Amino acid sequence: MANDSGAPDQGTVKRILDQAGLSYGTDGEGDLFAAWEGRRTYFLFLPWGEDAAGGRVFTVRTFYERPFRAEDRPALLDHLDVWHRGAMWPKVHTYPLEGGELRLVSEAELPIGPGVGVEQFTVCLVAWVSAAGEFQEWLTERLDAPPTARAGRAARAGTKR
Repeated sequence: MANDSGAPDQGTVKRILDQAGLSYGTDGEGDLFAAWEGRRTYFLFLPWGEDAAGGRVFTVRTFYERPFRAEDRPALLDHLDVWHRGAMWPKVHTYPLEGGELRLVSEAELPIGPGVGVEQFTVCLVAWVSAAGEFQEWLTERLDAPPTARAGRAARAGTKR
């Protein structure tokens, strides 16, 4: 723990990433992130509720670098529906960029309130970072597979990944 209240904070995230042997940095706004090939994951503490008195929520938000065309959105959403039916997290959505390009963003959140200890926080952080990578691998496999393999996967959409 790095703050006086005993609640997890950015220092806690850094210690967890250090213990896991992961490299990280901060962007120009002071947000903590870790980068992997094809994605960048941010670790954010955001206000929860209409004012700061509502508490904070810890968000693990991953931005995937693979571009998609706007016209690919319906097919992409079909893939995301399959993911969401079989995975608790991360929840993934499309994000439009200028020029009509789409990117994917995933996130998982944990309200930081009384009783959230370092052990629970660590388990969530590690699971969410891992799940973001699993999603990237899963989607890449689905999108890059030959059409016959995709058809077979679609028939097995309800099976465990």
